[in-house]
Amino acid sequence: MQATKFNTDPISLYRKVLTEAREHSSDFRHTTDTNAAQLMSLPVALSRLDTMLESREIVQIALLASKASSFWFDFIFSKGIHNMALSTVSSTQLIDSYQWRYAVKRFDPSKQIDAATWSAIEQSLVLTPSSFGLQPWKFFVVRSPEVKAKLPAISWNQTQPGDCSHMVVFAARKTVDEAYVDAFMAKAAEKRGVTAEALVGYRNVIVGFLKNSTGRHMAWSSNQTYIALGQLLASAAMLGVDACPMEGIVAAEYDKLLGLEGSDYATVVGCALGYRHPEDHYASMAKVRFDATDVIQYL
Repeated sequence: MQATKFNTDPISLYRKVLTEAREHSSDFRHTTDTNAAQLMSLPVALSRLDTMLESREIVQIALLASKASSFWFDFIFSKGIHNMALSTVSSTQLIDSYQWRYAVKRFDPSKQIDAATWSAIEQSLVLTPSSFGLQPWKFFVVRSPEVKAKLPAISWNQTQPGDCSHMVVFAARKTVDEAYVDAFMAKAAEKRGVTAEALVGYRNVIVGFLKNSTGRHMAWSSNQTYIALGQLLASAAMLGVDACPMEGIVAAEYDKLLGLEGSDYATVVGCALGYRHPEDHYASMAKVRFDATDVIQYL
């Protein structure tokens, strides 16, 4: 399918998507105006794209439309068109990235992550999945040389936090209360173009879970931050950015430095990011991993 860019209103965009599909698939050459009317009645998803419409390609637009229309969903996934919407890496590139990465022991303080690369890493953090989608975390990004200089002393005297480009501190929410859930539900209603009332059932499931987990929220939230840490490490590797995940930090001291004492959040783990020093000999060491047969079992 030929990628086509549009600069138009959502309803006209649906018409153009349909026209494009007709041109490139015999399955759509007999599509009736009834189908077109169905698409025209579902502008909610696209209307929220605003200025992003101009840069969306035809298949990406169709994928977004599929979230609101079973008509598009059936077509896209029956034809495998969804595979065309993303720029993918090969399996070799993926494994090479993970073979390349390691827990950096010495960063080059003269090298900094550029703004565009950091923006992508930041978005990877924002896009991290979480239980119920609640995102019970905050990510503190330390870039200030003055603040970074204080970190080694509260990181078991490890130098990575002081020499890296960006030090990310993962903080978990201590208690997830109904007010927090309601804020999340309001955001969900806004993003998905529905009323809060339409999400009451989902809200009640979440609140029920949290009430049954009273006293264990911090442990649950902390587990969620490790999902974000994993996503960060994978994203950095794919972008050629070095990283070092760090549990060897004094969390209480980080809380003091970051002003978290008495707040709703507490430090869990850190991750230093930047670029390896050319004299870090750990970069050339062979990875030590158990064989797949030792750690993966198929049923």
